[in-house]
Amino acid sequence: METASIQEIACLEDAVEFLYEWPKHKRGPIYDTALRARQRAFDSDYPLTSAQSAFSGFARSAKSSRT
Repeated sequence: METASIQEIACLEDAVEFLYEWPKHKRGPIYDTALRARQRAFDSDYPLTSAQSAFSGFARSAKSSRT
C-alpha cells in the first residue's frame, strides 16, 4: 500500500513544479488540462482563478484515484 503525503502548493510556481514532477504513468487528460492552465497563467494574462480551478480538479482526481 502506498503512503499518502501532503504537499503544500503556495504559489503558481509550486503548482507548475509539482505537475512537472508528477509520475508520467499517472498523467492523463485532467493532468494535461491543469498543466496547460498553469503554464498559460504563468506565461500570460490567463485568469489565475481558472488555473486554480483546473489544478484543484486535478488534485481531487489524483486523490480519488488513490482510494
